[in-house]
Amino acid sequence: MQRVHSKGDAAAFYARVCHRCGETPLAKVAADLATRGALVLDLRLCSCEALSPICVLLREAPGGIQEVVLRDGLSSLGTNPMYRARVDVHRRRHAGALQGASLRLLVTALSSFLAVRGSRLQVLDLSGAPLGKEPHSLLMPLARALRSCRTAEMKWLGLSGCHLGDRGLALLLPWLAGAENLIPHLQALLLGWNKLTDLRLVGALVRARAQLCSQRRAVPLQLLDLSGNLHLV
Repeated sequence: MQRVHSKGDAAAFYARVCHRCGETPLAKVAADLATRGALVLDLRLCSCEALSPICVLLREAPGGIQEVVLRDGLSSLGTNPMYRARVDVHRRRHAGALQGASLRLLVTALSSFLAVRGSRLQVLDLSGAPLGKEPHSLLMPLARALRSCRTAEMKWLGLSGCHLGDRGLALLLPWLAGAENLIPHLQALLLGWNKLTDLRLVGALVRARAQLCSQRRAVPLQLLDLSGNLHLV
């Protein structure tokens, strides 16, 4: 693993990884790495070929990355006709990065990144990635990786539209609200549109975070998004 410490170094490292993989660096990815230390990728508009250097980058775990945003753009832009037109064009030309095999490779690479750099990560947003559709090969490995690293700096966690269901939330609950207090600085937690139905799980999450706050072991949640879970009553 190569030592990389600054945002600019992370962007340069991404360029070298793309060269090794025979791919052209994505300009927006390189710019976000250089300016914000953010790895931002729309999985809906990413081909399997473009995803390959991203997976290598995550496995190499450069230290300049503070934000990882790997979203399905349809989760936020699905009503935009221009975006949907781009999606249709992309679908006709490329195999998508949201396919099972590609997504499994991405989760494996992300787990490697978390094992090395999870303690410095401030933002993790996987909104729209269908993690709950393959719980054994996608959600469980990610949950294990998150629990094994102390995500002490994480402030934003986006898991909207990830098909978690009650089973997925229960799997993540020991990390989100366990006594070990692995995410003390979490301020925003997005769990919308996940087909959650068990109010007891949500109650356990809220009570546990409230207790950590009362003990001054965690900061209060500024945002808890449960929208779209129509059976949470």
